[in-house]
Amino acid sequence: MVVLALGCDPWVGVDVERLDRSVRPLEVADRFFSPFEVDGLRSLPTERHRDRFLALWTLKEAYIKARGMGLALPLRDFSFSPDASPPSVRFEPSLGDDESRWRFERVDLDSGHRVAVAAKVPRLTVHVSRIDLEALASHVGLPHTAGAV
Repeated sequence: MVVLALGCDPWVGVDVERLDRSVRPLEVADRFFSPFEVDGLRSLPTERHRDRFLALWTLKEAYIKARGMGLALPLRDFSFSPDASPPSVRFEPSLGDDESRWRFERVDLDSGHRVAVAAKVPRLTVHVSRIDLEALASHVGLPHTAGAV
């Protein structure tokens, strides 16, 4: 799978996760998430932990990729409200960032993948297109790509 985010500004990040990935939501959240996010996760029934965890994780990953700093940004220093539409964020003052300048979107591509996009823009529009890799390779004149991803 390839996920591509395009923008006129360099402040764009994207993350994709498999929904069936092995994860211990509460253990990872306790280590990396803000207290607000951990409290929200713990308040849910156990069967909803994985879904909420992945919603938060993809949003956090998209943001740190957009900032270009990766895990150098402390994940505890910003909190998402993933159920808001669009998702909203709150930054700790230590990040030196402004919530009002960021836009976030979450998309479930199919029954097996979740994507989050972060962009420092006044407005964010997400378009999802599925492109068959064989057809794309053929269109641009590349040799047969069986098995290539």
